[in-house]
Amino acid sequence: MDPREGYAVVEVAKPAKLGKVSPSDPRHSLCVVKAKLDANAAPLLERIECNLQIDHDYIARVTLRSTGRGAESSEEFHDLEFGLSLPNVAPSDGPQVEPGRRGSTGPIGEVGQLENSNLYQRTNVARLDDRNANTGDLWKYVPGDLVDRWKPSYFDTRSNAASPRQLDERNFYAPCARCKRLISQIKIEGPIEGCRGSCLPEASHESSAARAEIVRQLEQK
Repeated sequence: MDPREGYAVVEVAKPAKLGKVSPSDPRHSLCVVKAKLDANAAPLLERIECNLQIDHDYIARVTLRSTGRGAESSEEFHDLEFGLSLPNVAPSDGPQVEPGRRGSTGPIGEVGQLENSNLYQRTNVARLDDRNANTGDLWKYVPGDLVDRWKPSYFDTRSNAASPRQLDERNFYAPCARCKRLISQIKIEGPIEGCRGSCLPEASHESSAARAEIVRQLEQK
């Protein structure tokens, strides 16, 4: 989904609690596998093959292979837990729960908070399934600044394809047309000589009023 780092990262995790869990429930990491890929390829182009095997000693091996670059990487883990699935009889006066449908499915590619951290993570691998069978739908999980590099038309004001977050990411990383600095640098350093009043992200989606307010704040520095 975002190949710029040159690696595809897949984490294998297990639920933090026993019993039925939903995709959004907390999990403990078992292993993390990284496979090299083409950092200059377009998003959603190179596929990653993931193979999971468990041997007779109950040691699991996860193997990733990038289909474009052909790189392969493997990791092992042995912290396995097994259980039996027993029929669940709901009370006669309670709602019936369809097997396998309990809990929220949660959006694929969502940003999730890291445990005991003030950081958020977003996977750089998108999974194709029934919920996003159309490959075009996967572009909504690609960072906005990267989408702008490969599909500028995605931000056409006549469509609503881009999410608010993607618009924010695109504008955040869009350099000034003159000084080539980002908006964060401009706010800290202020406009430079010959660039006052125009140090705003190129092709920004801010409204005229918002742009005028930013200019006013910059000129006061």
